[in-house]
Amino acid sequence: MKRHHNPSLKHYLTTQITRWSVAGLSVSLLLAGVAVVYFGMLSSIDHLQSVSKAAVKAFRPALISTNNVKEVELQIKDAFQLKPGESILIRDSDLKPFYTLGKGGKGGKSIQEEPTCSGDSQKVCWNLKKNRISTLVPIYYDPRTQELYGYLEANLEPTLNLKLLSVLFILISAGFMIQSFGLLIKLARITDTVGERLSTWANHIKSDPKREITVTALPFSDLKPMQEALEGLRSEISKFESAAKTGGQLTI
Repeated sequence: MKRHHNPSLKHYLTTQITRWSVAGLSVSLLLAGVAVVYFGMLSSIDHLQSVSKAAVKAFRPALISTNNVKEVELQIKDAFQLKPGESILIRDSDLKPFYTLGKGGKGGKSIQEEPTCSGDSQKVCWNLKKNRISTLVPIYYDPRTQELYGYLEANLEPTLNLKLLSVLFILISAGFMIQSFGLLIKLARITDTVGERLSTWANHIKSDPKREITVTALPFSDLKPMQEALEGLRSEISKFESAAKTGGQLTI
């Protein structure tokens, strides 16, 4: 029959701490990643809205005075330093482009005929499939009268600070590793101390339970009842031996 091998207390605690440390690290990294992405989204929204409003404020006079939409668009694109897939488009008050960008799609509809982000102006729309955020900022002939000239549509790639995300992951991982390593060392010392004391008492019971146990300072108060039980065991053995001798003498 195969005997079941029980793990040592040290091995058991080490295994449990390692498992829970890995689980805690995984959850913490997941939450940190979600937090970084979420705040990155908020930062992207703020960046998109601020630069779009700044572009409208800076280029509105040239647009109104010259009505050269194409030229002003090119200037704004140069100012934005667009990446591949990003776009800047000036639309009229009905959200239609001022000029045709080309044909495509069913019915010969012009490319970007409909804005990516429609509805209320200055709100931000997300296109998760293309990893783009879009907004519409109104352009007025005169901001005081708010007579609408058109809209500036900006489609940009959201900004995610990968360096911050990497540093955060490294710091959390390092913190968990240091904490887990310190806890493992401390528990190893504790289990060694308790194991040594239990081994001493076991050898005492096995070899000579009648011998007076050496009283030393206990590492933990939880072990005091066991020490008192061992001290009481010696007294009980002495009583049994005395009773046995007395019974033997009476028999004789």
